[in-house]
Amino acid sequence: MKAATNTYETLDKAQHSLPASPSPSPPPSPLASRKPLSQPHQLPPPTSAAQQLSSTSTIPATLKLTVLCAALNSCNLGYDLGISADLAPLLQQAFDLSPDLISMFIGSLNLCALLGAFLSPKISDYFGRRFSFAISSVFFIVGLTVQAAAPSFAVLMVGRCLLGLAVGFGLAIDPLYISEVTPPSLRGALVSYSEIAINVGILLGFIVGFTFEGLPLNRNWRLMVLFGTIMPNIILWVIYKGIMPESPRWLMQQNRREEALAVFSKIYGSSNSNSNYVSEMISEIEISIAEEKQNYSSKITYTTLILRPPPFLKRMLLVGVGVAFIQQATGIDGVQYYMAFLLEASGISSRSARFGYMVLFGTLKTLTVIIAAPRFDSFGRRPMLLCSLTIMTLGLISIFSNLMMDSKFPALAIIGVVIYYVGFSIGVGPVCWLIPSEIFPNMVRAKAMALTTVVNRSASTVVSSTVLSLSSLMSWGGYYIMLALFNVMAFVFVYYIVPETKGKTLEEMLTFFEMLTGGGGGGSGGGGGGGGGKRENESLNGFGGDIMMTQTNTRTHVHTKIRTSSFGSANGEDEIDSPDRKSDPQSKNLEPSAYDFASIVPVSENDEDEDEGYDETNLNLQTVEI
Repeated sequence: MKAATNTYETLDKAQHSLPASPSPSPPPSPLASRKPLSQPHQLPPPTSAAQQLSSTSTIPATLKLTVLCAALNSCNLGYDLGISADLAPLLQQAFDLSPDLISMFIGSLNLCALLGAFLSPKISDYFGRRFSFAISSVFFIVGLTVQAAAPSFAVLMVGRCLLGLAVGFGLAIDPLYISEVTPPSLRGALVSYSEIAINVGILLGFIVGFTFEGLPLNRNWRLMVLFGTIMPNIILWVIYKGIMPESPRWLMQQNRREEALAVFSKIYGSSNSNSNYVSEMISEIEISIAEEKQNYSSKITYTTLILRPPPFLKRMLLVGVGVAFIQQATGIDGVQYYMAFLLEASGISSRSARFGYMVLFGTLKTLTVIIAAPRFDSFGRRPMLLCSLTIMTLGLISIFSNLMMDSKFPALAIIGVVIYYVGFSIGVGPVCWLIPSEIFPNMVRAKAMALTTVVNRSASTVVSSTVLSLSSLMSWGGYYIMLALFNVMAFVFVYYIVPETKGKTLEEMLTFFEMLTGGGGGGSGGGGGGGGGKRENESLNGFGGDIMMTQTNTRTHVHTKIRTSSFGSANGEDEIDSPDRKSDPQSKNLEPSAYDFASIVPVSENDEDEDEGYDETNLNLQTVEI
């Protein structure tokens, strides 16, 4: 059979049976030669199932409960951030520690989190997502208990390292799990529960520190640390009771379709529209996993992921890892871990007053994230990120202004911190975990999230470990104006590099990034982004082909599905499958759009009958700008 020369010729032939022995040289990817259509298209209206799950007011209670249980894991990290604002000066007194040792204590958590993040995908891919949550909780409990009972700084560091392992596991699995159980139209709001939980944890840490303020020094900090074991115990309980189910997408990868269907049905509800939505989602996941297994002959290692990715995966890594780096490079941990030092340098000498301000900041930050969360699905990720970075820069400039005037106007510093926290909470905080959790394909998602976490924690380590030394070197004012410059650079990165990803299913992201980079690219013999090389025996570099065939009774049946992705409405209305395209000689005269993607996937013979009555005039697509 001759290779198809363009997309619509391939589509025309898709409705007919093909010879049982196709040519050993598959056709080049249609993505290599796409040109814009001269006429724009429109999407068909959303299905009732999509409409049912398109509004946060209709989120099923079971889905909310599942996401809240998963978000508790992030609450553990938030609590550590909250108590660390006052824990550092208390430990300095209790163990007579130098500023360098305090920096070592703070930074060691993130160094050990790197190891936890690298181990996380091995555990979560092999044993499941829930098992990773359990491992993280156990490390939290043991690490906090060791710290609370520590008789010396050395033992304290052992507990801190165990806590770091827990943080690495938790940050890598939490947003990943939530993104795998949520529909695309609600993913922005629900993945943001992780950031909300972090802020609730920070607020709890502030409140606990304020509550134990009057206790003797040796009991004060120990009780603060020990109090943090409550939440990981709750997580273990909800896992044991089955309240938080296994990720259905992980179950699908293990060929446990019926269990995945049961989980989706449980968390989305049993109404007819939701049942239809679940069936559609299961089918799409099956197609995606089948395509990935067809296109990859070997497991993807970290080496392959980092050193030999195709163009679209390079872009995914640049975007996902880049926004995770931005979250820390803009200085959030430097502000939060050393809040007590900042307030004291700003002229607020009373310890009670500092606690009061920290509780106020924590409350404001939490409320801001809660208010902003639904907007990620309506306004989009990019606008919220750009707005966030602008506001954070203004807040840092306000803090700098007070410090440069010898702290004569502490109110200016307070206003600056408030502005900075608000800016962080409406974009950089939640979106920098949301985007990495949703853009990577199934077979690399856990490893890519681990890599993202490693970069995030590495940046946090550098920031939190150098605050005191840099502030001594260039003054607190110089330090905060440096952070403001980082925010400006982050704005430029987001503006030019980060695309809008709202409203797309996890399975659509691969297609979307292929279109951004011109195709799969990188296969042997493939052109620059064309992906036209050999498909057999290729692993990662052969990504991007569009044709997958299955042998059935000596005949190969091909089912054509056209799916378009756009930056359209926040309600998931831009993710509707078009019916199969019927052959039309006139269609061969049309040039395929650069933003339309044809994916040919296997189905049974019965599916051919469903396409007979389709009228091509109902096929509406949408051309989008990227």
